[in-house]
Amino acid sequence: MSQSSPDTSPRPLEQADPMLAACRDLALKMLSQSLEGFFARLEETYFDLADKTFDSKLRDDYFAARIETHNKREFISQQFKQNFLASFNESLKKAEPKSAESPFFKVQAPFEQLSLVANDEYEENLSADQIVKSFKNTGGKELTELEQRFAGLLPSEGGANPMSPEAICDAFMQACKQLETGLDARLVALKSFEHELSNQVADVYHHVNQYLIAQNVQRVIPSHKRAHTSRAPASDYVATAPQAQGSVPQTQVSVLQPQGSVPQPPAHAAESLPLGAHLAALAHARLRG
Repeated sequence: MSQSSPDTSPRPLEQADPMLAACRDLALKMLSQSLEGFFARLEETYFDLADKTFDSKLRDDYFAARIETHNKREFISQQFKQNFLASFNESLKKAEPKSAESPFFKVQAPFEQLSLVANDEYEENLSADQIVKSFKNTGGKELTELEQRFAGLLPSEGGANPMSPEAICDAFMQACKQLETGLDARLVALKSFEHELSNQVADVYHHVNQYLIAQNVQRVIPSHKRAHTSRAPASDYVATAPQAQGSVPQTQVSVLQPQGSVPQPPAHAAESLPLGAHLAALAHARLRG
């Protein structure tokens, strides 16, 4: 049965910075190129797994998954592009981040009720969570800086990163629903997606970051982080020690001095000697006389 390819033409971004559209198209192009090699290696993975397993049913499933992946690779790739575009464009219209509402990466059931959750969904959600963690780990500083630059371009304050690890993972998982061989075959595809595309996704973040830097897009750091970095820690300062009884008072105002600095005595302190010192000096002068 022939399957029609989904429409992946970029949708217009209404009332959005044109640089966002350029970022979207750059990311989509790089991810699409990565998928071309991914499917070829996935077919090899299925073949190797089928060749090594002693389970006859699992062997048949892997061979079937290899054939199905070969036949549907173009359709799955197009479906991924469509999902990514739809998610990207939709995220720009939301006043609040959507990722927190998505149940796709978390098992929505208490631990004691996990047996009631469909095994397929549970296993796929665990794989999705691992993919997101891997993408965030490899993205590292590039991902953080990209999110900060997007913060200055997104139409709403606090909007979600439209090409976040969650968004990319979600787009692929939805496309993988086309693989009907079985759960084991889909889990292999998800694990391969994690291993094969972690570095490529990090490369996407790097190139999009460099594009925004070339466009002089500055990073926008959240206000609570700016306040934290601009406020000096209390441990950097120590109060001056109390004056010893009988010493000349320096000031009536409490002063905080940076830790490690040496308090300087007043100028007249060197001229003021204790009474005992004056008497000792006078007695010594008389003896000499």
